[in-house]
Amino acid sequence: MALTPTASNPLIEKSLEHCLPSQAELEKYVFPITDHTPVPLLRLAEETEPGIFRRKLLDYLAAHRIRTTIREFARRFTARRLSPDGLAIVLKTIRHYHNGLRGGLLYLSGRITEDTRLHRAKRDRIGAAGPLFAAFDEFTDNPSYVLSLTGPFVRAVLGEAGANLAAAEIATVLGSRGLLRQDEPHLERFYGVVDELHRAGTIAASSAEMDQENPLTALPNQAVNAYQARRILTTRPDLSYAAVAAFMFANETLAGLLYGKLYQGFKKFQDRYGLSDHGCDYFGDHASEDGEAGGPAFEESHANLMLEAVLMYAELGQRQREQIVRGVYLFVETYNDLVEGLCEVIDRDHAFEKKYYTIEEYAHERIPGD
Repeated sequence: MALTPTASNPLIEKSLEHCLPSQAELEKYVFPITDHTPVPLLRLAEETEPGIFRRKLLDYLAAHRIRTTIREFARRFTARRLSPDGLAIVLKTIRHYHNGLRGGLLYLSGRITEDTRLHRAKRDRIGAAGPLFAAFDEFTDNPSYVLSLTGPFVRAVLGEAGANLAAAEIATVLGSRGLLRQDEPHLERFYGVVDELHRAGTIAASSAEMDQENPLTALPNQAVNAYQARRILTTRPDLSYAAVAAFMFANETLAGLLYGKLYQGFKKFQDRYGLSDHGCDYFGDHASEDGEAGGPAFEESHANLMLEAVLMYAELGQRQREQIVRGVYLFVETYNDLVEGLCEVIDRDHAFEKKYYTIEEYAHERIPGD
């Protein structure tokens, strides 16, 4: 979006009300959900024992219907190849919802670093770990950068155990885990997948088109609430840090499941989609389940970071624990709607029941021979 400097000062590019979600948006997309957090879940805030609070929070996420909804998505997505239009909607939803989450994680890490309610050692740990985990995900085109960050950590840990590894050996270990590959940064790698599909004629949108479109007009109706909730929580600095950390934790815990199902579907129909191994592996590398064994599992790393932040805030008292459960509830309810919306997209996508053809053939309603 082009920016025009305002008349008030040459340093200001746009007015503040265009930078932050409004109160009206909060009241439309966030409060109607958080204000109706179920009473049994709110009672979890009364739990003062950290270990029990952690277990019950994880149990809630493990039992939520979102997992069933993701399995329903997998059943549909792995049943048959989608039409170019159907696949475009699925990947647009994934792109527009998840874009901004890494920036949100870094923004939240910075705010936690300045939150003096927390012991400085704890808040500095989150502040340092946020950029570290983002580096694995966003800067995989620069293995030397990742190695420069992780090498000292690895040597320090081994030193405590009386062991040692040379720099070349550390690089070998990290490389074997898929962490030092010459990959594009996160967003560019995703767009590389889109362009592979577009060149193959199996998706009705290019990366350039997807990058410039308005998410509110591109997303299915049921995905809009999830997109807005995510945008609001990751940009408004007045919202509870505990709630935002909980929202991010739930996202990183469950979004990895959806990536695993995407990986399964693309792998099953890889030849028909015209997708390379590298393109398929984008989804597998972000899968918390169903990815290739030994993959990077970026989402799992981020989930562990955000769980630590959640538990730090839980120690501050019942008010923060209540904010945590409301943040978790906001995520699971809106993300469940998003995945249900994707299921409906696939259900409506009846063009490719048995035959597989390109965008051009699809536009002319021609079906080639087997």
